[in-house]
Amino acid sequence: LKIAERVKAQHPDIEARVTILGHIQRGGNPTAQDRITATRMGVAAINSLLAGKKNLMIGLKDRVIVEVSFNLVEKAFRPINKEFVDIQEVITRN
Repeated sequence: LKIAERVKAQHPDIEARVTILGHIQRGGNPTAQDRITATRMGVAAINSLLAGKKNLMIGLKDRVIVEVSFNLVEKAFRPINKEFVDIQEVITRN
């Protein structure tokens, strides 16, 4: 929360908001690896913003944090695997 506030204060032209993903939706509490990866990606996102970079997302490729242009993402459409959707529906039922 504090990081978003700092970004907003230093860069009022950048929309910054905090999103806390519900790990319950994924089927349980985050693992240590989840927390490490999330921290690494968060740091990379902040560093990209502070470097003035725009129109990109932070991703993970072969365990390496990468910056990916939204232009590239738009061109690389991949359909959603129905099996994963079915599994998600099963694990999130109440």
